Amino acid sequence: MEKFHMYDQIASSTHSQVYKGRLKMSIEYVAIKRVDKSRMDSVVTEVQAIHRLCSPNVLKFHDWYETRNNVWLILEYCAGGSLKSLIEQDGGEPESAVRLFGVDLMAGLQHVHAAGLLHCDLRPANILVDEYGILKLSGFSCAQKIASLKPLASPGSSASAPGSRSGGRQQEQASNYAAPELFLRQFSHSFASDFWSLGCLLLELRTGTPAFDAALLPDVVQSIMDREPGGLAELEEGGLCDLIRALLDKPAANTTVSAS
Repeated sequence: MEKFHMYDQIASSTHSQVYKGRLKMSIEYVAIKRVDKSRMDSVVTEVQAIHRLCSPNVLKFHDWYETRNNVWLILEYCAGGSLKSLIEQDGGEPESAVRLFGVDLMAGLQHVHAAGLLHCDLRPANILVDEYGILKLSGFSCAQKIASLKPLASPGSSASAPGSRSGGRQQEQASNYAAPELFLRQFSHSFASDFWSLGCLLLELRTGTPAFDAALLPDVVQSIMDREPGGLAELEEGGLCDLIRALLDKPAANTTVSAS
């Protein structure tokens, strides 16, 4: 860590913080992510996933360091922040912008899948924007290899809820973007569940509000299982609306996942 200057904090979560940094004696800026050492398993998962990926639409990994109480990841710095902050500031985006965002998101997700991985935690906070407006997939601490998929433990329990490695409110936020089959016994993440999350992302970018939202996790699950996505009916038919409707097709999502 002596090789870097560390500046202001730019993001945080329950067990980690991200700082803007700079390589000493250079003008190369980086993001420095500090993670509690108690989260080593999720750090290893993230490093193993992101280290094997190389795409303009996936956050670049540079290095990592271990100290007494923390693990430090050196990552690509994205000056535009996250889609979460963009949605909070702007609300819904025009369809033309969402289409461009969708191209980046699809390209990044296609690269992840082609590498034999599933992201498993697509949500606005895990999509970053660089200074050129290019979207980058990040947040791979829940990623899974296709060959090592495991069914979730039990239907709708907090232990099996998607994003459960995050804990607390972050777990609930991750669950807002989870496919319905992930709350059923003996279903695991799949290509289809990643695409469901993509549909949720695109709809939220267009409307400014989550497709499925509620104050409590059980109500979020109920909404995902039984209700139509919020705001979809108000979109103009055709194009983007048809794509989102296909991605969030519940009969298709609840069938046995054959894509994986």
